[in-house]
Amino acid sequence: MPFRLDFDVKIKQGASIALAEHNTDESVFAEINIGGRVNTLANVRPCYLICLDIVATHEEQGLVNASEYRPFWIDYKGGVVRIGKGGQEAAFVEWDAGAYHQRVPTRVHFGVSSWGNAEGYWKLHQKCA
Repeated sequence: MPFRLDFDVKIKQGASIALAEHNTDESVFAEINIGGRVNTLANVRPCYLICLDIVATHEEQGLVNASEYRPFWIDYKGGVVRIGKGGQEAAFVEWDAGAYHQRVPTRVHFGVSSWGNAEGYWKLHQKCA
C-alpha cells in the first residue's frame, strides 16, 4: 500500500485488469475493463467472473487501439481504486472498493488479460524512486 500500476496496452477492445488481495480468483476486489462494449466503455466490477454488478463506468469512444499502444495507470490507496490515462493526473474512473466491500485490502496482486478473443499486447512499467 499504496499500489500503482503504469502500463501501455495495444488491443482492439477489452483490456482487463484484476486487483486481488491474494493469488486467488475469490480474492479479486476489482475487475477493471478498458475498451469494453466495442471500445466505448471502461468499467469496474467488484469481483471476478461470475460478478455482473458494475460499480463504476466511463463512456468514451476509442479508449484503446489495436494499432498503437495507449498508456494508462491504476492506483489503489486507502480503499479507493482510480484509473487514468498516461500523462494525465486526473482519473477518468474512481471507485471506493473499501466502502463497497466494508474492508480495505492491504495487499494487492494484479493480473492482466485480453477479453474474449481480442489479441492484446501489454507493457508494464515499474517506476523507481
